[in-house]
Amino acid sequence: MTNIYVDLQSKLKAKQAAEQQLLKILEKAETAEDVLAIYLQLESIQTQIEQLKGQIKYYQESSDLSSISVRLIAEEGTQPIEVGPWKPEGAAKDAVEDLIRFVQNFSEFLIRFVILTLPSLILIAIPLYLVFLGGRAIFRRFRKTNVDVEVKEEVKK
Repeated sequence: MTNIYVDLQSKLKAKQAAEQQLLKILEKAETAEDVLAIYLQLESIQTQIEQLKGQIKYYQESSDLSSISVRLIAEEGTQPIEVGPWKPEGAAKDAVEDLIRFVQNFSEFLIRFVILTLPSLILIAIPLYLVFLGGRAIFRRFRKTNVDVEVKEEVKK
């Protein structure tokens, strides 16, 4: 097929060169008979050029659409390693799938933690902290009162 394509290209170049020569001769022609004869030859050459271009285009388009099929058959020596029912490529595939699932689950956890859990904890922690502060203030006030009473009792003794 390649040799046909190259041959068509060569013929096309030759016909185009002939066309250029005939055009030069046509410019120099003096009689009507000479002009007519050259014109007929020129028309024939131009028809052949168009046919060659059409064939070249056909071969280019059919080569663009062509495909190559390759079939690989593994020899027995190149078969995957298999020890009992265990296959290494299966373990590697499972490990990659587990890693992907872990990353997905961890990402989902972080999103849920930041959007749901963290604000919920803050909403719970603020009232608890306020209760803690209030309780501590009350405790200190009672303790201070108790300490004052004890100090007064010790001073009286």
